[in-house]
Amino acid sequence: MDVTRESPVSVLPGIGKTKTEYYAKMGIHTLGDLLLHYPRAYENRGDVCLLADARPDGKSAIILTVATEPRSVRLRSHKSFLKFRAFDESGSCEIVYFNQDYLKSQFPIGSTFRFFGKVERSGNRLSMSSPIAEPWTESAALPPLWAVYRMTEGINQKQLAKDVAAALELLTAQTEDHLPPSILQHRSLCTLAYAERNIHRPESFAALAIAKKRLVYDEFFCFSLGAAISCRRDKQIGAPMCTDGDVSELTGLLPYELTGAQKDAIADIRRDMAKNVPMSRMLVGDVGCGKTVCAAAAMLIAVKNHRP
Repeated sequence: MDVTRESPVSVLPGIGKTKTEYYAKMGIHTLGDLLLHYPRAYENRGDVCLLADARPDGKSAIILTVATEPRSVRLRSHKSFLKFRAFDESGSCEIVYFNQDYLKSQFPIGSTFRFFGKVERSGNRLSMSSPIAEPWTESAALPPLWAVYRMTEGINQKQLAKDVAAALELLTAQTEDHLPPSILQHRSLCTLAYAERNIHRPESFAALAIAKKRLVYDEFFCFSLGAAISCRRDKQIGAPMCTDGDVSELTGLLPYELTGAQKDAIADIRRDMAKNVPMSRMLVGDVGCGKTVCAAAAMLIAVKNHRP
């Protein structure tokens, strides 16, 4: 079966009926929907520090080597925790995972990981509870940024990241760019495939910025294109002319004099409404600048000319 952006998320490995329903609650039905579910934030796991310099008020990324064999302790409540010690040149730390005995074989003595989590201090003792652990070697750099997504019941961060990576693997090679190369070059934009890959799995801060620029441009481009199409369609339909543009009844009731900008805006509205094509105008201004009185003037013109 050919996989496209319209393919259901259930084509991905490990996604059955239940997870498909969970994704549907998030508005994600297809692989295309999954790639459009952009991260809400990013964790900076590339800002590695020594254990002794770990942040007291947040999460830190620390490269530690496993020093003791992981030991599982079972509690009377039928719960358990796995713990071991790990170290760097500045000290050692106790690593604890709750109800995850299956991790025991993943932390052999001498192995090194990039741990990401909060370092707790109790006197001279340091500990990390359920940190994220990524195998680390000097020859293979780990990505510095990790996407954080909006979640729903039944789908966790790890699951979503895995599914997005699988979707990217399936679709990146066949991603067709809707913008021609001439626009990409003129606007200094990256390809859509590059943008989608680096918005979800950024190679660096620079790559993330490049991806954001392209996707933001796409949003404005599609909005402008839709507005242009709508405007052209409306012009073909036509509109009744509002020839009586006198708004003195309104301005005479106001306890203040209109500003020059307000007068100019109302004049533009009056000219637009006197034409035989629909007005296509966006009124923009700061809070309190007087947009409402301009809208009221447009309403008055419509009423005076017996238009709904």
